[in-house]
Order: sequence, then structure tokens, then C-alpha cells
Amino acid sequence: MWDIYSLIIIIIGLYALIFSSLNILFMYRNTRKATIIDGPLISILIPARDEESSIGACLRSLSSQSYKNIEILVLDDHSSDSTWDIINSYARKDVRIRALKGASLPDGWNGKNYALQQLSESAKGEYYLLTDADTEHSVDSVSFAYTNIIYHDTDMISGYPRQTAPSFSNLAVVTAMHFNILFINPLWIQKKSKNPLFGLAIGQYIFIRSSCLHDIGGFYPIRDSITDDIHLARNLLSHGYHQIFLDLGTVVSCNMFDSFSAALKGITRSVIDFFDKKIILPLFAVPIIIAFMIAPTFILFYEFFFSGILLIPVLLGVILFLLAWMQTMVFLRYSLKTILLFTPTMTLVVAMFLYGCFITMTGKGYIWKNRVVK
Repeated sequence: MWDIYSLIIIIIGLYALIFSSLNILFMYRNTRKATIIDGPLISILIPARDEESSIGACLRSLSSQSYKNIEILVLDDHSSDSTWDIINSYARKDVRIRALKGASLPDGWNGKNYALQQLSESAKGEYYLLTDADTEHSVDSVSFAYTNIIYHDTDMISGYPRQTAPSFSNLAVVTAMHFNILFINPLWIQKKSKNPLFGLAIGQYIFIRSSCLHDIGGFYPIRDSITDDIHLARNLLSHGYHQIFLDLGTVVSCNMFDSFSAALKGITRSVIDFFDKKIILPLFAVPIIIAFMIAPTFILFYEFFFSGILLIPVLLGVILFLLAWMQTMVFLRYSLKTILLFTPTMTLVVAMFLYGCFITMTGKGYIWKNRVVK
């Protein structure tokens, strides 16, 4: 029995190591440095709701781009703080910045999706950079996107920005978003495939041809999606277009959440929607994660300290998991201390899966920025 259990741990650990290695190698080989600084008009679209603490830094970074031909559209989505005043102050100083007031949210729409739809209808660019108000961009951020979309002759670019967090506990939650490239999304297949199952995007940074976005119906087909980024990528592929997922860590950073509870709520609301609200998939994954990714660490410690036995096969499996996790964290520019977070993060993944299933089954929805999201 122990032999079979140990073998399964080793197989899953080896899978994670090989899978993550291939994804990291793909991003490393395909990410090109910014070289093109002029070309067609690029519209930068920023939805903002109660972002007074971050929108200023975001706009400052985008106002300093090396790429010359840009416009920056910022939509205030009924903020209750001073977001609108801050946006206006930047618009008065820079003619490239346009401040928009969001319309009332229609039935059947989620707030960010509707804000992006309004922004895309007002934009004039040949390309759109969709980005969040809590991001900060290097001077080459737009040039990087345009250089890579031309080089790869693709229709959409996304990737993982460098994530910052105010606390170690926040990091334990935020790093859960990388579960995708450890186990789920083969990026080397995604580049060539038109299968929606391979769609993957991070809403903090999406660069897309405007003609493609309008051809697939903009945000109307995904108007009620919580994971607007994932579903936009899937919709794009289902219409025969292509995307590529790159390393964005040198051009954009993001502080997603200001507290552990906000991080937990923010990631959890996306978990079930990622699976198209099919709770059977995360429920199927939960016992596997517990039995073969979380339990082995505790078994090792228990057997060693209480029985004096070192379970070598189980140790090998745990080492494989840790190697996969370590190389992912290092490549994505996290601090070295996040290497210790594999077991805590996997535990939080289980908790988020279960809570997300509960919310979905009860139909309660999540409160996010004073709105109910279902």
C-alpha cells in the first residue's frame, strides 16, 4: 500500500516538475525585449473603481512610455472615493489621457466587464492594452507588447506580471494563481492551438488587436463572467484567433490586494468561474491535492520525529514538488522565502476550492467592491 501511495506521489511530483519546466522554458524562449517605439495608435484601457490609492502611480507610469503613439482611457466605475478627482487631475496635465464616467450597470453584467466594454467602444487604437488600476508599468511596457505581438504574429498577449504583496500571508494566497502553469495550462500548446480549453490570460495585462476584440463581440459574450480574462482568452481561441503567454515580470508589476482577507476573497471568487462553474472538477481535485500534495509533508515529519523512520520514496515525491514550485517562484521573481509556501498555498487552494463550491451551490455570490458578484 505504501509503495503504491509513494509511487503516485512521485509520478505527480515528476509531472509538476516537467510541466512547469516546459512552461518556464517556453516563456523564456519566446519573450522578446522591447525594441519598437513607434507605430499605430495603441489605446490603453483602465477600468477603475475605488482605486484612489493606486490609480495615480498607474497613470504616472503609463504617461512615461517609450512608445510614442498612445492614448490612455480611464473609466471611473461609480467610485465612492476620490478616484474620479485623481483621474481628472492627470487628464488635465496630459492630453493623451481621457477620463470617462461609467454608465449605470445593466442587468446581467459584471462591473469590470461592462467598464471594459465601454472603454473599448470609446477607444480609437489599432491595438488595446487592457490593464488594471493597481498596476505599475516600466517605460517599455507598451513597446514590449507591440514588439512581441508583431514578432509572434499573434492576436493577443498576456502573462504574469511581477506580483507584489504587503505580507507573507498575502503571498501564500497570491501564488495560488500559478497553479495553472504547474499543472493545467501547457503554454507551448496554447500558442498554436485554437482549442478554448487552452485559453489563459491575466487581466492585469492583456494586449489585443482591436479588430479581433470587436469581431468576437467585445465583452458581451462574457458579460457575466467573473474571470473576464480567462473567458476572453477562451472566446478568442474559439473564434479561430491565437494568443501567447509570456513573461511580463520586467515590464509590469501589480499589488493585487492590500490584506490577507481581500486576497483570499479575490482569488476565491475566480476559482469556480475558471472551471465554468462546474463544481465537479474542483471537488474531484480536492482529495487528490490533499492526499498527494499536502499530506506527504506531514507524513514525513510524523514518521521521522515519532517513529524515527525516513520514508525515502515519499521524500523523493516531496522534493520533486518543491523543485517544481521553487523554479516557478524564482522565474516569476518572487522572493526566496516563497519557496517555503508550497504546502500552505496548496492548503489554501483546497480551502478556496471548497468555499467556492459552497458559494456556487448556495447561489449567494461574493461581495466585491460593494457589488454582489455571482
